[in-house]
Amino acid sequence: MFKDFILKASHSFLASLMLLTIVGPFTEANGLDSPWPYYSFIIIVALTLTIFRKKWLTVPLLLCSFFITVYYYFPFSNQVAKNWFQSLANELKNNISQVINGNASYFPELLALLIFLSISLLFLRLAINYHHWLTAFFFSLGYLLTLAAVNYTNVTPQLITLIGAALFFAYLEQMQDLPLKNFLLKSSISLISLIVIATLAWWIPVKQTALHTKVLKETNQLRRDLQAKDFYGILRRGRGGSIGQTGFGEDDSTLGGPIIPDESLVFTAKQSESHYWRVDSKNLYSGSGWSNTNYSSLTMTESPLILGDTYTNYLEDSLKVEISPERSIPYLPLPYGKVTWDVLNSETSLGFPEITYVPSTQRVNTKLFNYNAFSTVNYSYQLPDYSIADLQAASAFKQGEEAAYAQLPENLPERVRELAEELTKDSQSDYERVKRIETYLKLQGEFTYSLENAESVPDNRDYVDFFLFDSLIGYCEHFASAMVVLLRTIDIPTRWAKGFAPGTLVQEDSNGLKTYEIRNKDAHVWPEVFFEGIGWVPFEPTKSFNNPEQTNLLAAHNLCHNE
Repeated sequence: MFKDFILKASHSFLASLMLLTIVGPFTEANGLDSPWPYYSFIIIVALTLTIFRKKWLTVPLLLCSFFITVYYYFPFSNQVAKNWFQSLANELKNNISQVINGNASYFPELLALLIFLSISLLFLRLAINYHHWLTAFFFSLGYLLTLAAVNYTNVTPQLITLIGAALFFAYLEQMQDLPLKNFLLKSSISLISLIVIATLAWWIPVKQTALHTKVLKETNQLRRDLQAKDFYGILRRGRGGSIGQTGFGEDDSTLGGPIIPDESLVFTAKQSESHYWRVDSKNLYSGSGWSNTNYSSLTMTESPLILGDTYTNYLEDSLKVEISPERSIPYLPLPYGKVTWDVLNSETSLGFPEITYVPSTQRVNTKLFNYNAFSTVNYSYQLPDYSIADLQAASAFKQGEEAAYAQLPENLPERVRELAEELTKDSQSDYERVKRIETYLKLQGEFTYSLENAESVPDNRDYVDFFLFDSLIGYCEHFASAMVVLLRTIDIPTRWAKGFAPGTLVQEDSNGLKTYEIRNKDAHVWPEVFFEGIGWVPFEPTKSFNNPEQTNLLAAHNLCHNE
C-alpha cells in the first residue's frame, strides 16, 4: 500500500514537472502576466489527484483552481462572480467565432489559456491515475520544439528538465516490481539526480547552447516555409511586433539574435544611380550595442537646405532624386554627398515643414511625411570627389573631434585587438588596414551571413567578441559592428552608420531614370571611416552585400576627370 502511494506520488511529481516546463514559454508567447498562477494550478491539480480519491471532493477542487487561474489572467474589470462568468462566456463565444470565421489575426489568449489548462488537467489525470505519461511528454516536447523553431525561444533548460523527467518515468516502470527497500533507495537516488540536473539546467547562465543552435539550424527550412505563408506576419500583427524582424529601428542598445525579413514597403525612389540611403550613425559601443553621446539638433528654416556637406571636395555634376514614402517616417533618407533641397518649391500648402538636423550624425528629422498633402520630396546631390589614391595617401588617425570615434568599452577582450593587429601587420597605409579588415570579414574569415540562424549573445559576453570567435553567424549589424570595433582597436576613427541598402530596381524608362522600392528588409548597417582631408567614407564588410558608393564614385570620378 505504501509502495503504491510512493509510485503515485512519483508519477504526480514527474507529470507536474513535465507540464511545468511549458508554462513559462507559454505565458511569454501569449503575452500573459506572471506564470506563477499557472504553476500553482498544476501543483494544486497534482496534489488533489494524488491525495484525494472521492469525486465529490476532487471535482470541486479542480474546478475552483481552474477558474481561479482563469480569473487571475482575465479578471474582466474585477467583476463579481455572476457577471464574471457571463463575461467569460461572451468573450469565449467571440473568440471561437473569430477563429471559425477566420477573422482572428492571431489565436486569442483566452482561448489558448483555456485549452492549455484543460490539456494540463487531462494529462495530469492520465499520468497520475493511469500511468499514461508519454502523452504529456510528447505534447510538452512538441510545444517546446515548436517555440524554438518558430518563435526563436531558447528552451534548452526546459528540454533538459523534460527529458530527465521522462527518463525517470521510464526507470520507475522498470523498478516497480523491486522490493520496497531497493525501490526506495534507487528511486531516491534517481530523484536527487533529476533535481540536481534540473537545477543546473535552470540556474547555469547559458543563453544559447549547442542544442538550441542545432534546433534553429535544423528547422531553418521550416521557418522559411512559414515565412512564405505569412505565418510570422500573423504573429507580428497579433503580438504587436514581439518577434525580431528587419527594419529601421531607433534602439540599438542590445543587438544579436535571429530576425526575419519584413517585406513592408517604406518608400520608393526615382533616380539615375543606386546608392546607400543613409539615415543615422552611432558612436558609442557598450559591448552589447550602440548609442549616441551627442544628439544635439538644429532647427532648419532656410530654403534651399544644404545637407551632408561634410566632404572637402565634390564633383560638379548633380544627380536628382525623388522620394515617395509609403508610410509616415520621421527621417529623410539621403545619399552620400552634398544634398541641395529646395523645400519651398516642393509644393506644400502646409507651410514650411518642421525639419531638424543633427550635425554629429548628419541625420535629418522631419515631420514632413506626416502630411498626406506632401507625398514626395525632390532634391539633388553632388558626389564627394576623392579617389583610391587619395584614400591611400590620407591619414585616418584620430585628431580633434574624431577622437570620440575611437571609444571602446574597458572590458573588451584583448583577443579582439590582437586579431586586428594580426590582420593589419605590414600594412603600408591606413586605407590598406581598413581594407584588410573589410576583406577578412567579407571574404577570408569563416563567417556566415544569416538572419534566421544568428545567435543571441550570452550574458556577460561582448557582442563583437562573441561574433568573431564563437558564433561566426550574423547579419549586417554583426559585420559592421565587428569592423568598427576592430578598426578602433588600432586607433582608426570609425562609426556605425545605418539606413537602407539601395533597394530593388522595379522600372527603368528610356531616359535611364530608375525606380527603386525600398522595403524594411533593405534596412542596413555599415561602417564609416574618417580620412583626414576627405571625410567619412563608407565600407561594406557584410557578406553578400556590395558597396554602391565605391562603384558610383569611381565611375563618376573617372568620367569627370577624363572630360
